[in-house]
Amino acid sequence: MAVYKNIKYVTMPEAVEHTDGVSALADVDTVTSTPNDGNILSWSASASKWVPAAPASGSTLPVFTSVSPSSGITDTTLNLTITGNNFTSLTQVELVDTSTGIYYIPNSITFNNSTSLVVNFTPSTNANYKIRIENTDGGAVISATSPFTTSTAPTFSTANGSIGSMNIGESGNFSVTATSDSAVTYAVTSGALPTGLSLNTSTGAITGTETAGTPTTYNFTITATDAESQTVDGVFSINVTAGATGGGQFN
Repeated sequence: MAVYKNIKYVTMPEAVEHTDGVSALADVDTVTSTPNDGNILSWSASASKWVPAAPASGSTLPVFTSVSPSSGITDTTLNLTITGNNFTSLTQVELVDTSTGIYYIPNSITFNNSTSLVVNFTPSTNANYKIRIENTDGGAVISATSPFTTSTAPTFSTANGSIGSMNIGESGNFSVTATSDSAVTYAVTSGALPTGLSLNTSTGAITGTETAGTPTTYNFTITATDAESQTVDGVFSINVTAGATGGGQFN
């Protein structure tokens, strides 16, 4: 006689956690009582289908409300604060990559109280994650949306330090470059460019004609920000001299 395990039903593009006795979900009853994300299914001998299992006697469903922060940097460890209700001291948390259906177990889970958990997590891939929470009595819930996202932070390919020099009163053409997994914008966040020069916030180009007329070294910080609001700082300088060497172009 076949023995069937309970399985967790999650809609595509996620995957069935256990597939014992299930052939491409053909054996799941989606008409009589349509399963929801995260439901536990049991085999019904009378219906010859997998159907939503009755809640365990006395089980308490946790309630997910929010997670903070809502985004993180891939391969960087961070603490996620999960708020909701009905958490217990041994509540378990998993993060579900919605593009692959893979479930990730956090490094650690800290129970603050029945409404707050802190999850230490190191995301290993760029992804949108749903959050699944399960109490020790079997009561479980999975977030309806993907409240947590990870992506690659921007990095400067232009090395810190001097990006070139120019003469007083002449034109300059310089640039800095940062890359990420999304569009990057640039801003001068401290210090100042040579008087008369400006930064193209879309391309990182620094162009213009020097107007101060005084030889000096200008030090400044440029912050690159990607579409996920992740940032990186670059510290650069441009030297303005009294020599007659013409304009410059540096990368």
